[in-house]
Amino acid sequence: QRKEFVKWFTEYMVTNYAQIFAGYKEQDVKVEAAKKVTDAKVVSINVKIIDPERPPINIQFKVRKTKKKQWRVYDLVAENISVLVSKQAEINQLIRKEKGNLDSVISLLKEKSKMPINLKKR
Repeated sequence: QRKEFVKWFTEYMVTNYAQIFAGYKEQDVKVEAAKKVTDAKVVSINVKIIDPERPPINIQFKVRKTKKKQWRVYDLVAENISVLVSKQAEINQLIRKEKGNLDSVISLLKEKSKMPINLKKR
């Protein structure tokens, strides 16, 4: 059950990240050099999205090296708000609402993971 939960939580997060970026088109993106966060396995990459019609958006990608030596994004922080922390809080609330019934929570995560991505420009 834990593996199933992790699988669908991961899919849910991928869907969320895809939705966040789907509406961005033709903006300038400035990427700074990676900065070590805790050790050589975790780095932070600062990005600024520049749209002439809006104030710049500061984004920080938290990236960690896997056991297979591949770098994977595990969190995205936009204007000091962590998507991972926000979604974990949302899922914790859902688990409480479902009275700890993980099968029900997994079902909801599956459903949310399969929602279509909205491509409207931001």
